[in-house]
Amino acid sequence: MSKDLIDDRYGRFYEMPLELSKLGHEVIGVALSYRKSDEGILIDNVEEHNKFQWHSYNLKDFILPRFKRHQDRLQSITQSFQADVIWSCSDAIHAIIGSNLSKRTGIPCVIDLYDNFESYGLSHIPGILPLFKRAIENAKSTTCISQALAHYVISNYKPKNPVSVIENAIPSNLFKPMEKTFCRQHLGLPVNARYIGTAGALNNGRGINILFDGYKQLVSEHKDLHLLVAGPVGKNVILPNGDKVHYLGNLPYNEIPFLINSLDLAVVCNLDTNFGKFCFPQKIYEFMACHIPFIAAAVGPTKTLLENNTDCLYQADDIGDFLSTATHQLKHPRRPEISIPTWRDQAIKLESTLNFSIN
Repeated sequence: MSKDLIDDRYGRFYEMPLELSKLGHEVIGVALSYRKSDEGILIDNVEEHNKFQWHSYNLKDFILPRFKRHQDRLQSITQSFQADVIWSCSDAIHAIIGSNLSKRTGIPCVIDLYDNFESYGLSHIPGILPLFKRAIENAKSTTCISQALAHYVISNYKPKNPVSVIENAIPSNLFKPMEKTFCRQHLGLPVNARYIGTAGALNNGRGINILFDGYKQLVSEHKDLHLLVAGPVGKNVILPNGDKVHYLGNLPYNEIPFLINSLDLAVVCNLDTNFGKFCFPQKIYEFMACHIPFIAAAVGPTKTLLENNTDCLYQADDIGDFLSTATHQLKHPRRPEISIPTWRDQAIKLESTLNFSIN
């Protein structure tokens, strides 16, 4: 999503600790940025007498002394805070760091996997994957974003302790139905048109080309159909051109609901890869919360989530099936009735896992 945890107050690693604070727990977050960011301490006022701290630091270079310095800093923060448990998130590097911190302090570590980290570039650094697997094996508990990923972890990493599933949620106060004309005017779009599109990473690794190629064919039959997309454009991705194509750049997170509510048909692209098989389709929750019809690639957790709504699914990388599914949804739009969890719901699940790991 190209959003920053602290600058944008975005995502799983921001929302669930925040909700833990609202539940009455004392929480400190420590973020290590691989890019240059503002350093310091961010204070969020959760309730009148409760504050939630984030410490932000820059790594600057991927060299051992800097990681050692960060480990020492984490140990000092953790011990002065008198932490009961560590929740280690983000990627394989952070899982390893959390595991090492647990060994140094004796504080139990729970590792969170919100993707298959084996598919990340960092995991291809020599020596990282074995250390990562060892960290999972020895963690007090592991939280996974999907059942598919949990099964994979249990089968391939052989963890000694429980593995639980905690899916993503969405900020319910942000994603909600809004009037289409208002949203289109807000974004400077032609009002009297139909729109197909998406918001998020526009890259080939997620099969975005099927949307672009499919649109070129759909517009020949649906003359009023426009393409609306936003997000970072990946390498070798070429956006369609023309006056019916609207690329809005990398929108701020609070502007995404305006784009979604401008759509007549939203699309969730993905491929049957080592990433796509395990990633959680959070975008689907955002579309459903805004009451927007959508279609999605039938891959991994998405296929499971929509197993009773197969008319919303197209076969990944199959342009014929994409066109057939999109055409049907444009003519007969239908929205699945699926319950959407809140971040508080998911924080309560995390609370249970953390309490188990302490006891």
